[in-house]
Amino acid sequence: MSLNSNTKWAGLAAQTAIALAMMGSSVASADEVIITSRTSGASVNGDLLSFNGEIYIVDTELGRLQFAVEDVICEGASCPAVELGERLVPDTPLAPAVTPTTSVASSDSDDDDDDDEITIEGFEPDVEMIASIGIADQLLPVIAEGLGANMGLEAIIRDQDGNPLVEDAPKSAEEEGAVLIRFAGEEEGGNEAEEDELAYLIRVGEEEEAVDELADGDVEIIFLDEPAEPDDVAEVARGGGGDLRTLEQERILAVEGLAAVVHPSNPIQSLRIEDIVGIVSGRITDWSQVGGQPGRIDFYSFDEEDEAFHYIDELVLEEYDIEVREDATRIRTNRELAAAVTADPLGFGLISAALKRGSRAVPVVSECGLTSVPTGFNLKTEDYPLQRRIYAYNRRTLSPESRRFIDFIDSREIDGLVAKAGFVDLSIIEETRDDAQSRIARLVSSTNDAYELGLMRQLLLELNASRRLSTTFRFAVGSSALDNRAKRDIRRMIDYIEAAQPREVLVVGFTDSVGAFDSNTALAQSRARSVLREIVVAGGPDLVEGISLTPVGYGELAPVACNDTLDGRSVNRRVEIWLR
Repeated sequence: MSLNSNTKWAGLAAQTAIALAMMGSSVASADEVIITSRTSGASVNGDLLSFNGEIYIVDTELGRLQFAVEDVICEGASCPAVELGERLVPDTPLAPAVTPTTSVASSDSDDDDDDDEITIEGFEPDVEMIASIGIADQLLPVIAEGLGANMGLEAIIRDQDGNPLVEDAPKSAEEEGAVLIRFAGEEEGGNEAEEDELAYLIRVGEEEEAVDELADGDVEIIFLDEPAEPDDVAEVARGGGGDLRTLEQERILAVEGLAAVVHPSNPIQSLRIEDIVGIVSGRITDWSQVGGQPGRIDFYSFDEEDEAFHYIDELVLEEYDIEVREDATRIRTNRELAAAVTADPLGFGLISAALKRGSRAVPVVSECGLTSVPTGFNLKTEDYPLQRRIYAYNRRTLSPESRRFIDFIDSREIDGLVAKAGFVDLSIIEETRDDAQSRIARLVSSTNDAYELGLMRQLLLELNASRRLSTTFRFAVGSSALDNRAKRDIRRMIDYIEAAQPREVLVVGFTDSVGAFDSNTALAQSRARSVLREIVVAGGPDLVEGISLTPVGYGELAPVACNDTLDGRSVNRRVEIWLR
C-alpha cells in the first residue's frame, strides 16, 4: 500500500489518532481500494474490510480507518455500488437491516392484482396525517414500508390517483395531494388483515393547515420541516391537544442540509454566505468575483412552484430578503439539477445535500469566518449553517392506530429507514479525517489570548487522543434542560457506548461567548456533568462498569457558529461526546 503525495491525511493521523479498533469484520476476504476525499482530493490506499451501507472500514498504513460514504469516493474492484441518497440500510444496533416488502418507486409485481388497486375515492383510512411535500411522498412511505415489515404485512402505497409513487418527480408546494397506504397479508399469529382493516392517509398540507387540524382534533399526527411556533403550541393547547413542547408530543426524525454545488473540476475552494446570496440574487455573475477562474456563473434553480424551491426560500431567500435572479435556468427535480451542474463546468446550484450526486459541495464560510462542509457528520451534529430539522407532532391522546405509528417512529428501526429515504438520519457516526482536520485548523487559529491559550492547548491534547461522535446535545430555547432531540439521543448514545466499549468517554461542554471567560468555563463544566448524569441514570450500573466517564468544560472555545446572533449562540451552547 502507498499513500498519495498529498500529506494532509497522514499529518492529521499523527495529530488526532482517529483510527478505530474494529472487531468482527463482516468481509471475509480483503481487497485493495483507493479512498478519495470529495472535498480535499487527498487519497489513501488500503484493504476494504467491511461496508455496512454507510461506513467503509479500510486497513491502511495509518491503521484501520472509517469513512462515511457521502464524504469519499471508493475506487477499486471490491468497492460496492452505492448511489448517494439511496444508500443501503445500515446494519447497526440503532438501525437493523430492514427489507421492505414493496418499493415506493416501482409498481407491484402483479399490476392486475385487484388487491393493489387503491384510489382516494372510497378510501376509508384508520388514521389521517398531514405532512409537507417531500416528507409526505418521500420519507413517510419508506417508514410505512418498515412498519409493514415489522407487522409481517405488505404495505401497498399509492398516490391519490392510485398510481405508484415516482421517485424525485416534480412536486408543487401548493398543489393538493395525498399518499394512500394500506397494509395487506397476515399478521403474526395468523390473523388475516382485510383490505380496510388498517389504512393510513397522508394529506399534503402546509404548516398553518396542519396545525389548525391538529388543534381541532381532525388529525392526530402532523409532520413539519420547521419547529412549532409559540402560537402553534398555544393553539393546540387550547384545542385540548396537549403541549407540543413535551417529549411525548415532539419528535425530530431527520435533518436536511442545503449544499452549494459546483462542477467537480471547478477550483473554487469555498464560498461565503454573502457570496451565495450574491450569486442567487444576481449581484455576482462571474466566478472571478468569488476568487475563481473568470467565467460566467451558470445558476440553476428550481421553479418557484416546486416544493424543492421552498427549502431554498426558507434558508436563503427569506433569511436575506432576496429573490432569485431572472436569468436562472429553471430545473424541475433534484436529480435533474445535480445532473445539470455536473455537466456544466461553470454551473452552480443549491440542492439537498443528500442528493448532490456527482456534483461537488463547496465548503460554506459563515459571516464570522467559520468554514463547514455539508458532510453526513456535520449535518448530524447540526454544526452546518444551512440546514433544518424534520419534526413529527402528535396530540396528547391517540387512537390505537395512531399510537402504533408513533411507537414505530420511536423504535430502533427508524434511523435506517430515514437514511433509505434519502434524508440524514440521527444514528451515531464518528468524525471523519476531513472533518477533524477542519476542526483542528479552526481551533489553532481561533485565539491569540495568552490566558485562553492554556485551555486551548489542553483541548487540543484531549482532541488529539480522542474521536468525536456525531451526537451533540443541545438545550431547549431559554432553558438549561436538554431539548427533545437530545433526550432521545441519550438512548442512542448508550447503545453506541455499549457496542463500542471504549476505554473512556469524555462528556465535553461548551458555551456561547456572552459573559466572562471563567464563568463560561464553569458553566460548560456544569452542563457536561448534567449530561453525564443523564447518561448514567439511563444506562445504569452496567454501562459504567469498566468505562471511565469524564466531564470536561471548555467554555466559549471552539465555536461552531457565529456568536453575534441568537441562533448562533444557541448552536454553540452544546455538549459533545468524545471516545478514546
